[in-house]
Parts: sequence; C-alpha cells; structure tokens
Amino acid sequence: MTQTQPVTVVSSGLPILYLYRSDQLALLPAMYRQVLVPVCVWNQLRALNGEGLNAPDPERLDWLTSGPVDLENAPPKPRHVGVNEWNTLRLARDRPNPLVLIEHRNARKQAQAMGMRCTGLLGMILMAKRKGLIGDVKSPIRKLQEQGGFLITEKAVRLALQMSGEAH
Repeated sequence: MTQTQPVTVVSSGLPILYLYRSDQLALLPAMYRQVLVPVCVWNQLRALNGEGLNAPDPERLDWLTSGPVDLENAPPKPRHVGVNEWNTLRLARDRPNPLVLIEHRNARKQAQAMGMRCTGLLGMILMAKRKGLIGDVKSPIRKLQEQGGFLITEKAVRLALQMSGEAH
C-alpha cells in the first residue's frame, strides 16, 4: 500500500484577509489544520492589524505559521506576479506536496507552470462543501463579496454554483 505525503498548504495574504473580513476565517483550519505563509505576508497581516485595518493578528492564530523564503536560489520574479504572491510560490516550491492558496489568476498560472497544485477561495469553498463543512456555497460566496470585499464576476459565481449542484 502506497502512503501519500501530507499536503503542505501555503497561502498568500488575500485569502486570509477575505475570509477574516467575511467572518469565515475558521474555514482555513477546518480544511487544512495548518497553513504556512511567507514571513512578508505574516508581517503584512501584523501591520494591517496594528493599524486597525480589519486584518487578523497572525500571532493569535495557532494554525498559522510563517516560513522564510530562500532568497539565494530564487529565479527572478515574473513581472505579472506580485511580490507577496511570488514569495508564496517560492516558499511553496521548497515544500513537499504543496497546495498553494492564492487569489491572483497570474500567480495561479505561475504556480501551475512551476508544477504546483493551487486553488483560490472558490475552489476552497467548493471543497468545504464536498467535505460537509458548509451546507452550501452560495452563502459563503455572498459573504465574501458583501462583507469581505471579494471581487468576483457573476460568471464565476454561476460556475461555482453549477459545480456545487446549486444552480437553478
């Protein structure tokens, strides 16, 4: 019998912010137990929290850890990928069996080009429903949009509803 390697979930900052601002942050540890972020994302969350800008204090999240990015052996950052997203990809690259939780489409394409599995918030919400952690996907998506400031097209919402069996 072959044993599969445990998944290492590495997240950029936006999924954490959107989930926090829509009161759904508990989904992350329920889905993945431990989440790793680059030090720059950790520091950004701390700074936003310290300035009162509706961000979680990473020090209070026992399921969130930070890790250093290898600056020595890194290829140059692609122009179409942001600094925090690039650091997230670089951190994930050095982990076994990574799953990258990242929102920007260009960063997801880069992750796939680097041979990494990745998902965004919609994919995570669909998986949460499949695992029985939430009853539907429509409510969490609407909360992300209305409370979290999550920008998503109605076409993407319709596709997620279709994939979850909730489309009418």
